Amino acid sequence: MAYSLDSRDGYVRRIIAVGRAMGIQPRGIVIGIATGLAESNIKVYANPKVPESMRLPHDAVASDGKSVGIFQQQVVMGNGWWWGDAETCMGPESSARLFFERLAKRNYMTGDAGAHAQAVQGSAYPDRYGQRMNEAQQLYDRLAAGGGGTPVGTYYDTDRSDEFDFGGPRTLPIAGICVHDTEGVTSAQATDETDDNTTTYQCTSRTGSYHIMVGVDGERIRQNTDDWTVWATGNKGNDVLLHICFVGSARQTRAEWLAQDKMLRAGATVIRYWSDKYSVPLKKVTAAGLPGVLGHVDTQVWGGTDHTDPGPNFPYDKVLAYAKAGATTTVPLVNQINVEADVAKGWIGKRLTDGEKDAARGGKFADFENGSIYWHPKVRKGLATAVPAHIMEAWAALDWENGFLGYPKRRHTIIAGVGDVQAFEGGVIYRRYGQPGFPVRGIIGERWAAEGFETGPLGWPVSDEEDNGTGGRVQRFENGSLSWDASGAVKTVQS
Repeated sequence: MAYSLDSRDGYVRRIIAVGRAMGIQPRGIVIGIATGLAESNIKVYANPKVPESMRLPHDAVASDGKSVGIFQQQVVMGNGWWWGDAETCMGPESSARLFFERLAKRNYMTGDAGAHAQAVQGSAYPDRYGQRMNEAQQLYDRLAAGGGGTPVGTYYDTDRSDEFDFGGPRTLPIAGICVHDTEGVTSAQATDETDDNTTTYQCTSRTGSYHIMVGVDGERIRQNTDDWTVWATGNKGNDVLLHICFVGSARQTRAEWLAQDKMLRAGATVIRYWSDKYSVPLKKVTAAGLPGVLGHVDTQVWGGTDHTDPGPNFPYDKVLAYAKAGATTTVPLVNQINVEADVAKGWIGKRLTDGEKDAARGGKFADFENGSIYWHPKVRKGLATAVPAHIMEAWAALDWENGFLGYPKRRHTIIAGVGDVQAFEGGVIYRRYGQPGFPVRGIIGERWAAEGFETGPLGWPVSDEEDNGTGGRVQRFENGSLSWDASGAVKTVQS
């Protein structure tokens, strides 16, 4: 009978532990995890063609050749085992050791990671390993043990590494951590969106990149994985350093930097994570004093850059103190639904949900007397949002967060004595008191906005978009309609 040895996270932790004990670098461990994902989705498989495997602990059964275990290693006896005996190939630790023994003979720190996995495995489907590398990196980042043996994986909040298609695999060992700033505006002039907007500009214009961008709101955006060479400074600095960028300017005073305590603390968790993972000392150094932490300006000695960020007043002492003080890089989780409930306590009423319920795409929600609170990690930067009951009715008719509107992304706005308005990912719901609510979105919504929203000549919406009978769309308002056709034109039809 099949029975589970461990959870997937448990297996991955065991693979990581074996790799570390064997001196395998993080990149090699990620290659191992990706191989397990591609071969078995990290499950221990038995195989009827290997009868002994059926008597050993396993999660599932398959019959690909005489392959068994997480890594689907062949149990074939010839002039010595192809991989090993059934018990060795079935054991999570022993099979990982077999894989890493062969990987260690390769220069796996350079070149294509998927190609290294293929060279070890010899699969008939060589491309599948590379396709699982990003997922494997995320598992490693979440589960690898940091200081105190506590799982770490919160060194970034948003992962946009898939959007950066320039740079290349790292070929040299990591020697230190380099601090940058965005320039342009100062931290005080920045908004919560500056880090997102800068990241978008960089990846679309291909003008530069970092490993982590930290915003004034404390959001940490991963632009590139650690094993990737970024475009942040001159070639040598790109090759041997990890790069973190804070929103701000080299012209800032120390006091202006210290006023951004949330950002500095968030950046410190990244630096601590890298310090634990790559044995980088938590001390300020120059390029000549590596390993350690230095600024972009310090890399001028290697050529290829004339930048002076993060400036002479950047508080390395404070950031490094924060990094040293944390026993781990794990940031305590805050229940954002509870936080939003406290904000909305004046109107939302008694909580009806015991804890939270699952919502679409990994979100959560809780119901209250006069509305509900929804949360998704990638919407509104992971903050929860309350939705009042009369907006909820219109949203429910459109399949809640499963429909085109998605999750709420702004708190509702009250138009005193008239109605409520609330923005969602896919549009905005407008509802007059005592009447149904309707969404406004897309090109029709843009035209309606240009005419003054609900205070313009058309007034409030009285329908959702509908087929106009000629292949286009039409939406009715109090005083007329807006009709769109496939040419992109929108025209007003007066009542």
